This record gives sequence, C-alpha cells and structure tokens, in this order.
Amino acid sequence: MLLTAFAEATPMEKATELMKIMGVTSQIDTTQRQMNSFIDRVVNSQGLAEEKAKLAKSLVKKSMASSLEAIKSIDWEEKFAKIYAAEFTTEELQGLIDFYKSPIGKKFLEKQPQLMAATMGKMSGEIEKLWPKINSEAMNVIFEVKKYEGPLKIKADAMWTIKYDGDNKYSLTRARKKEDDDLDLRKLTDGVGPEGIPALMERSADLYIKMTKGMTQKEYKKEKIDGTTFTGEFAKFKLVNGSTQTIFMVSDGDGIWRGGYIGTKEGWDASLKIIEQLERKIP
Repeated sequence: MLLTAFAEATPMEKATELMKIMGVTSQIDTTQRQMNSFIDRVVNSQGLAEEKAKLAKSLVKKSMASSLEAIKSIDWEEKFAKIYAAEFTTEELQGLIDFYKSPIGKKFLEKQPQLMAATMGKMSGEIEKLWPKINSEAMNVIFEVKKYEGPLKIKADAMWTIKYDGDNKYSLTRARKKEDDDLDLRKLTDGVGPEGIPALMERSADLYIKMTKGMTQKEYKKEKIDGTTFTGEFAKFKLVNGSTQTIFMVSDGDGIWRGGYIGTKEGWDASLKIIEQLERKIP
C-alpha cells in the first residue's frame, strides 16, 4: 500500500504536505519578529534619548508594515514546495515527513524559532565585532579603485579621500581633528612642458597675494618640485590663523597641472610627497 501511495503521489504533493507540517507560514511571522528585534538594536545603537528612540522604532516599523503585509500575502507554501520538489524525490520527501511527525521531529519544529533566534543573535553579535575590520577592508578597496580614476595615478595613504571630479580635476581631503587638509589638482594647459611653469607661477603667486586676505607674509619663495614623472614649482604662504596655503604647478612634458593646498604644515609635507609621486596612467 505504501509503495502504491508513493507511486500515486507526486513530489509536489509530498512537498506541499511537508511545508504544512513544517509550518512555513509561521516561520514568516518569526522572521517579522526578528526584523523588529533587529530594528530595535539598530535604533538603540544610535544613542538617542529614550523618547526619540521609541518614536524612531515606531516610525521605522510603521514604514515597513505594508511591505511585511505584502510578504505575508505571498503563497510561500507553494513557492517553497516547488524548491523541495525539485531537490528531493517522493520517497525522500516522505522520509522528511515521517521525521517531522516523529517525537524528535516535532520537538525540532517546536524549538526551531528559539534556535533560529539564538543562532541569528549569536551570528549578529559576532558580525558586529568584525564589522569595523570588514568596513575598513571595504574602504581600502574603494580607496585603491579611486586611485585609478581619471588620467593620473595618485599614490596616497588611506587617510586621504580621493575624488575625481571629471574634466581632469581631482580633490583630496585628509580629515584632521581641528581642520581638514585639502589638496586640489586640475589640468591647466595642453602641450606645454615644465619650461612654461616659472612665468605662470610668478603671475599666479602675485595675483594670490593681491586677492587673499589674512596673509602674514607678502613675499614668497618659489621652490622646485622634482618628482619621478612630474616636475615644477610651488609657492608657500602662511595665513593669520596659522594654516599653510600653497599653490603649485607641475608638468610631465605634456601639459601643465595646477593645484592648491590649504591645511596644516604636516599636511603639506604629505601632499608634496603625493605630488612628487604622480604618474600618468597608461591608456
């Protein structure tokens, strides 16, 4: 009789029976409770005052309510049954049904919500411990990718945020406690080499002095930049607030790049190293 029943029943029918025994619909409710618990943990981590935290949790859960209702309206029994029917034979599905109908199987189903909550909670806790490292590694990868945007290869440590603005313009920022160090670089001319820099730098520095307020010095000294690929000059100024401001021009023989820096003295020293290591990307 049992063999005949197997022959008559299809995998889909057995899978559907199994889904009912497993209570997949109730598992959706468990998932919803876990999501609510997750929302609570996320909001609690933001350091909000008690009343604001309570309001935030309520608003987030309310905004998700319609989505959760849409999820619950889906016939999950049918969808899951199709998956099981594709992976197991009728005989194997019957074996699972027999297990879940047995005392140990019933206990497993009864304990499954607690087991899932405990295992997910444990996993979440461990992931939270690893998150700073994961985030740091992800940011390092993004940083490496950004080095290769635009026509130049920029060698800078991970403290710098590099942004390519398009049209041969770069901006670099290094966050500091009191003030950020900001370095910008853009293509000024095409086809001109280092020989065109001295005259341009002199005009730019004189114009800078005339237009900039808060200068502690009206004179400046141009200094050479001898990079591996790009060479040129820079002029450094000191502002009343103690910040260092610099303008510079460099060339690799094919056009002039103009830039400026404002920030700490240490930041300029780091910026100068970046400029000296500039390379043009090979197409």
